[in-house]
Amino acid sequence: QAVAQAHTAARPERSDALHREAAAATSSAMMPLTALVVASLALAGSVPQAAAEIYRFDNDEVPGPYTLDTKYLFYAWAKEKSEMNLAEFPVLSGADLRISDATGAEMTKPYRSVQLSMLPWDDFHKLVDPTSFCGGSEEEGYITLQKYPSKAWVNNITVLPDKVTAVTKKIFKTGVYALVLSNCGSKADLKITGTIGVKNPYGFLPGNEYYRLPLYGWVTL
Repeated sequence: QAVAQAHTAARPERSDALHREAAAATSSAMMPLTALVVASLALAGSVPQAAAEIYRFDNDEVPGPYTLDTKYLFYAWAKEKSEMNLAEFPVLSGADLRISDATGAEMTKPYRSVQLSMLPWDDFHKLVDPTSFCGGSEEEGYITLQKYPSKAWVNNITVLPDKVTAVTKKIFKTGVYALVLSNCGSKADLKITGTIGVKNPYGFLPGNEYYRLPLYGWVTL
């Protein structure tokens, strides 16, 4: 089981406060950070908001064995069923996802321990136990979450070394989601490529920007 040191920090009471902090962050803040240290630093603006709701991995470093990093914040908006004009749910999509050995060596053995997860940000600390968040074996590990109601809204994608992963999943709950990259196996020195995107019913505009659509329409006139 994974063991990590938890850094304590006061969580924001409102997600819009986190949005303001995340929007102020620069791309230089997107450095690999270990386990829940990232979650704490995110409160100070170290985890940036997803511009256009697409995040690209370009040979990014995968966290070391039995650790995880928080990479991005996405804003998803699921419309009410009474609204008939648009599709009901945001769609999470992964494209061209693959891991590789950072040294260039061929990965001949199966390795299924690298995962991308979308976790409800408001309940991050309730879902992730900083002293135990990995299960399974060294070659087929996986992130384990605490029993909490919002666990039902979590989406996981396993990224493999031997083939490109492409997947689409629905997001059924409105809210802010943290994109988490975890390595719950024993292998170090890995890199990841590909993209993760969230398309809301009205397009790639972040969910917290939806009600500004009329304003954007007037600006373009």
